[in-house]
Amino acid sequence: MTEKGMNNREQGITANNGGLSFGDYSAAEKIKINDFEHLGNMYSLRAHDAVTRLEKNGELLLEAVPGVVVCNFALNEAGCSFEIEGAGGVQVTLGLAAETTYDLAIGDGKGAETHEEITANRSGKLSFGVELSGAAKRVVLTRL
Repeated sequence: MTEKGMNNREQGITANNGGLSFGDYSAAEKIKINDFEHLGNMYSLRAHDAVTRLEKNGELLLEAVPGVVVCNFALNEAGCSFEIEGAGGVQVTLGLAAETTYDLAIGDGKGAETHEEITANRSGKLSFGVELSGAAKRVVLTRL
């Protein structure tokens, strides 16, 4: 993902192929972007080495601690998918449909993939951990 330039602090957030790419886990200073319009929605981003937080229309969409790079983030009624890159263990929180169960698949792009069922709480938040080591991992949540 770094070859795509997402670690370039001036970019912060970009739209491509219907998805969003954002974040910079190497930035010591905060990147803050408000009112980024994409497909009729307004997004806000706060990103640096400690946290990456994306909001859609004022509501939490994704938060990762510590900070990460997210590429090709796509969300629809069936769930969401994205690639994630960072260093070490990362806690990801998503804002999705309340009290809904998803199949969470995390893959390394080389055929290894883990699956688990995960349920969003009453406010639609769900959290999971991802172990990252600089190589991107693919995350797919599919509504069950």
